[in-house]
Amino acid sequence: MNHLGTPTGARRSEPPGPPSKASGETQGPPSEARGERPSEERWADTIGAADPPTPMTAARSSASDDQGRGARGAKPAETAKPTETGKPNETKAIRVIARLDIKAPNLVKGIRLEGLRVIGDPAEHAARLFAEGADEIHYQDIVASLYGRNSIADLVRATAERIFVPLTVGGGIRTISDIRLLLRAGADKVCLNTAAVKRPAFITEAATTFGSQCVVVAVETIRQPSGRWEAFTDNGREHTGLDAEEWARRAVDLGAGELMLTSVDREGTKKGFDLEFLSRLSRSVGVPVVAHGGAGSPAHLVAAAEAGADALAVASLFHYRLATVAACKRALATAGHAVREESA
Repeated sequence: MNHLGTPTGARRSEPPGPPSKASGETQGPPSEARGERPSEERWADTIGAADPPTPMTAARSSASDDQGRGARGAKPAETAKPTETGKPNETKAIRVIARLDIKAPNLVKGIRLEGLRVIGDPAEHAARLFAEGADEIHYQDIVASLYGRNSIADLVRATAERIFVPLTVGGGIRTISDIRLLLRAGADKVCLNTAAVKRPAFITEAATTFGSQCVVVAVETIRQPSGRWEAFTDNGREHTGLDAEEWARRAVDLGAGELMLTSVDREGTKKGFDLEFLSRLSRSVGVPVVAHGGAGSPAHLVAAAEAGADALAVASLFHYRLATVAACKRALATAGHAVREESA
């Protein structure tokens, strides 16, 4: 056990080989979910029609309606760099996302997802980063899958009352009921990994029920000695035997509306993102790709945007106050990328 109570030992288990296909698994995108937001009636049915909207939830819904992004009255620039990806060729601002890893009740940070250090109160940090101009907040319960629990709803509820940008939540989400609980608590999107790898049809079920704009699939990668990138689960602890790029494409086919690409090799090192794999993946899928793992300076964010990232998830840079959200956005704008700015 380490000082935070996380079991230690062999971190990367030997690869068991690719998991078998789940019975009745859907092989194509869901008929309703791809890129659509459910009707108001359908959305009410999924998360609880008896829950009346409050002024706070209404404000958060307004923030999320802009494709799940772009609160704070932000206006992207009128022009943006042309892309060579398979994504729609339209002007979109590069999003700067504050990534907060949670080991309840603390905000923590490690290196390569290990050696966790307590940073502070997650809700306080989320509120600070919202005030500084973060476009989104991402909470990741990094031990939920390991312990088979999902206990972050109270934190989500408290945070949703203080911030008015999209809030994504991941960790330990295994069922439609888990997703519904988090959405009712105030999350705008959920991030799936372990449960999706174990049963890929879960992606389709989630997208069909709540809309693909609500479903983010995390792809945690470690480059193998052979040169291929393998997908991992359980916060980078467990081999899947899956080729990371192939798995990411399949997740999109099954209904994922966004991918969170984490380079376990780079995470927490502050040495920059894994640009090679980021570039490959962003060209091969038609949904937004969030780059995570390795940001150590605003220049690293610019490099990731140049490699094709649609959004940049940042942790150490903000936790240790090595750069501000504003400095990161200035660097992106100076390099010619559209960014969201606070309304006057």
